[in-house]
Amino acid sequence: MNDIGSELPPVNNGENPHNSGEAKPLFSNIQSAESAAKESQSAIVIGAEIAVKRSGGDIEGGWRVDSIDPKTGRVFAQKGDLSKDFDKSELDRYNMPPSLGDIQNASSRQELFYFLNRLGGIQGSSNYFSSQELEGIISQVLEHKSPLESITRTGGLRDRVEQIMKVEEKRREIQEASKG
Repeated sequence: MNDIGSELPPVNNGENPHNSGEAKPLFSNIQSAESAAKESQSAIVIGAEIAVKRSGGDIEGGWRVDSIDPKTGRVFAQKGDLSKDFDKSELDRYNMPPSLGDIQNASSRQELFYFLNRLGGIQGSSNYFSSQELEGIISQVLEHKSPLESITRTGGLRDRVEQIMKVEEKRREIQEASKG
């Protein structure tokens, strides 16, 4: 990553009124700035309703934060009779405002559909696709009923679907081999 934006430039003919003309680092790099921004936006607070990823891969809302351990980053949440602890950084993925970047980080069909639903849709190069339309198109592609090219490239969606398709195919091959 480069250091663009890593220092405040001097102002007023080389003099910065806040530090006598000396440029000071604002963030060591852009990634630090992004991390700081995400940390300040965290929706994970005591009493908040959150979404969690279950062990089966489904993302489920309606969980309530009971407590947060600041030392370990573990979040204790409850839904009905269920009580479980989660890693805060993992929960942030499902509870931050959505962005196209979430598509590129989706690791499964369930995650991809969750993020697309949170986005509401995507503007392709010529058409707008609602999340419901995209879910239908993606399902058709993953079931080999439509070509991969049916999916917009916007946000890296086509590439991510292709990667998910390969993972799902590999999983099926392993399951079939273990049966036989």
